[in-house]
Amino acid sequence: MPLEFLRSTIKTGQLIATASTESVVEGDIIVSDMRPDIARVLWIDGTVNISSSEVIQDKVMIEGAIDFDIIYVPEGEDGLPQNMEGSISFNQYMDVLGAKPKASCDLNVRLQYIDYTLLNGRKLDVKAIVAIDANIIDEIQLDIASDVSGLSDIEVQRQGISLTKVVGSGSSQVLLRQGVELPDDKPSIKELIYYNIKPLISDFTVLDNRVNINGILHIFALYVTEEQDDLIENIEDDIEFEHTIDVPGAYVGLDCLPKAEVSDISVDIKENPLGEMRIINLETMLDLKVSLFEKDEMEFISDMYAVTAALKTETKEIKPMEYLGSGRSEVSFKGIAAISAGPEVDKLYAVKGDALISECSVEDGNINLEGFVKVEGLYSAAYSQQLVHSFTQEIPFKASMSMDGIKSDSVIKLDTLVKNMTYSLISADSVEINGQIVLDAAIWGSTPVRVIVDAQVSEEPPEKPTGIIIYFAQPGDTLWSVAKRYSTTIERLRALNELDDETDVTAGSKLIIYNNIAV
Repeated sequence: MPLEFLRSTIKTGQLIATASTESVVEGDIIVSDMRPDIARVLWIDGTVNISSSEVIQDKVMIEGAIDFDIIYVPEGEDGLPQNMEGSISFNQYMDVLGAKPKASCDLNVRLQYIDYTLLNGRKLDVKAIVAIDANIIDEIQLDIASDVSGLSDIEVQRQGISLTKVVGSGSSQVLLRQGVELPDDKPSIKELIYYNIKPLISDFTVLDNRVNINGILHIFALYVTEEQDDLIENIEDDIEFEHTIDVPGAYVGLDCLPKAEVSDISVDIKENPLGEMRIINLETMLDLKVSLFEKDEMEFISDMYAVTAALKTETKEIKPMEYLGSGRSEVSFKGIAAISAGPEVDKLYAVKGDALISECSVEDGNINLEGFVKVEGLYSAAYSQQLVHSFTQEIPFKASMSMDGIKSDSVIKLDTLVKNMTYSLISADSVEINGQIVLDAAIWGSTPVRVIVDAQVSEEPPEKPTGIIIYFAQPGDTLWSVAKRYSTTIERLRALNELDDETDVTAGSKLIIYNNIAV
């Protein structure tokens, strides 16, 4: 009699390949005709933007660019800092064994390092290192066996599997217009020389057919003032935003993974009612995306055999992705910046920081992180004819985040934001720096399971020893594996060896097996 299966359909994404690499990006940045020649570079900052990625056999093709913001001292008498922008494109062919066409690619990119050489007053040679992590995800639909009939003595082992189903996704663009006015204790603006705007989602609510997003735009800006004693000032502020994204099919209780990116920024300086240049006017185009997930538990047949017949089973290993959740942690950091390369400090103008993760490990349900904050500062020197000098310092930090269900092989996506930095001069060549790091983590799991997709009764009879057998359990044995090997049942083994329902075998334990039927 042929076997008849009750089948269930799995439709999910599975992680089929992962890889990491570092890409060296190098190119020239030319000073525009509107800007004066460079005498000295004070700061150079960069943002990696990926424009496209395509998965081919065992490779991923990546195209992108690094957009640089540069603050420099120009040639000339006043020596007031200037800013300029530049971009260097790059292509990266990344080896990812197991990748295949039509699979999707989830990329995590980080700017690890920037260096430069001033070739002449109009040209910079810039070298950067971009770290890239690639996770290749294949959407699968597979019919698996959840029950079977056709023989009276089939023994079945069932296993549960956790799945994450994508219920829906949505995206929206929102144009935020906001004027940031300087506090009363800050001098007016002569020229804006640097700004960085980073979105941070603080809360979200999944409702019927929509998702409400709340967040902030964190703003850090540097500007040149009209005052000689306070030549350069900085301002840090948060702009709140709220937006609703339509997602047909959404409902209360779904897991949500939101994402916010700044796609375009327009900045200019406005006068306040008194005619003073004290308002930074921002127009920010914000791209918002949400993915909605539903967790599902499914039971399937992981193993099977028949006591009186031999079975040929067809199995397949899958690695379904499971969204484990997201979390946020804030950690404080503190360090001393030793200014050894430049002249001694007379007055500190501004300090900014970027957090880089160098080590990430999982232990006892915690994400353990190690990294450093790259601190860059501007200052005036006591005995120097040059108005502005700069310093760079790396301040190490450690952090830990607790996440339910996380494992050592979980896929972890991290975002960082440095905010609320304070600094004080403790000596002519030492600056004490404090601040906070916001750590956002999204966690995915992928546990390999082997499922039965088909089985047939073999024409060959099973090898079934008869009589009384004394068996000593080996490492890794279970009652199921012993019963299957000797074509008996777990119930018979328990009854014959007087084992209760909670007891399994351990290595070295003795089992009596009695088979009195020859096949």
